[in-house]
Amino acid sequence: MANRIMWVTGGDAVLTDAQVEAINKIRVRWGMCDTVEVIPMLASDGAVIVNTGTMFLAVETDGYTHS
Repeated sequence: MANRIMWVTGGDAVLTDAQVEAINKIRVRWGMCDTVEVIPMLASDGAVIVNTGTMFLAVETDGYTHS
């Protein structure tokens, strides 16, 4: 489990439980550190972007993840 999910600009991100679960799966699969930075997705209904280092993944509020 990620110790912290935060906005790339700083501060804790408020996400749905499904988003937190999806981000933790991404963190483990991509070998990311315990703190995961997310970027708000423009023109969306709460989706966030995670930079894995080699690609950007969008995580919707229901946990659906896509590139």
